[in-house]
Amino acid sequence: MRRDGTDDDIQALLDYFSVQADKHLRIFNLPVASDDGEDTPNDTDEQTVSVRIEDLAPMSGLEPIEGIANAADSAGHDHFETAMLRLRRMLLGHGRKLALSRSEGADAVVAEDEDSDEHRRTTDDDAYRLGLEDFERSLDQMIKDAADRLEALKGLLVIQLEVGMWMRLHRLDDVDGAREFLGRWFVNASKRGLANEDSMSALTQHIFTSAAILAAFADISSGTTQLVALHDALERFCSGAVDKQLAIGSLLHDPKTGFASTLLPELDAHALEAALTGVLTKRTRRSQLEDALHLAERGEEIPKDWEVFCSPLGQSLHGKLTKPNWRKQIKRAIPNYQACSHCWCRYPAQELNQFQSQRIGHCVQCKKYSLDIEP
Repeated sequence: MRRDGTDDDIQALLDYFSVQADKHLRIFNLPVASDDGEDTPNDTDEQTVSVRIEDLAPMSGLEPIEGIANAADSAGHDHFETAMLRLRRMLLGHGRKLALSRSEGADAVVAEDEDSDEHRRTTDDDAYRLGLEDFERSLDQMIKDAADRLEALKGLLVIQLEVGMWMRLHRLDDVDGAREFLGRWFVNASKRGLANEDSMSALTQHIFTSAAILAAFADISSGTTQLVALHDALERFCSGAVDKQLAIGSLLHDPKTGFASTLLPELDAHALEAALTGVLTKRTRRSQLEDALHLAERGEEIPKDWEVFCSPLGQSLHGKLTKPNWRKQIKRAIPNYQACSHCWCRYPAQELNQFQSQRIGHCVQCKKYSLDIEP
């Protein structure tokens, strides 16, 4: 449980979670809190990032998750669960010294000399990567098996993110790999409609915070494309329009809580909220397609500079919408139906990918369009 675990500690952790992750879903479903209201030292490295043990005790006031045994002792206190809470604090707070040194331009923490990259490439790195690959294969299977157990699914997705990011950032020192992993995880986790509207959950916090981090990484030269895609993903996660109050309230504002400060050392306490607000101000493809259909039904002009019409497929759709007989060519897609809503032919791989990413289905058989405007 130490901040600087030995090689055996790390490998044992990955091996353990590969087979026993589902025994600790209760811990990883707990929301994350930082002690902003308490007096803390000025030294950034000594600030405590906490999943509060007293306020959020894993064995009190919580409904049991189906299939998870209660391992508390006769006194009602589970020492192993408490140890897992400490481990999770490490996963969420470890590495602030590294992030601080980067922001100040220091090299001593991450390198001792000019050839440190070659020097640090050891067999331990290979072992970490292999262990991480085994862990993630096991988690992927657990996630598939938990498709119909939503609370278990949420906990597994949180474990996948927190362990995966910590390993990449603080054991493999692979910031680029961590960024790519965060993007993949966000897309996979957000499409499941698992948002908590009535209570805070760790998954909801991570989804909105990840969206803010990815927005801060967004390539300005691509215009609003990436921000629209992020907002689209958040709509899928929320199964409808995103409640801004829920989004901002779920955000981990302190960039040193979690992974933001290591990925983007220049972020301050307000940058993540600004980035997330920027995402939420962009109209999603779903809302643009819905508005386009309403305009077409009223015979009004449809702007062709909307983001949804910027791709070749979108341009082709816009051309069809402006024709008098557009109703014979275009219709709303059947909800949760991954095929043409006109002739019911299955989409080939490329067309299916376009349908899932752009919400525009173009059938290669009948040449007609199906528009996914369901949340």
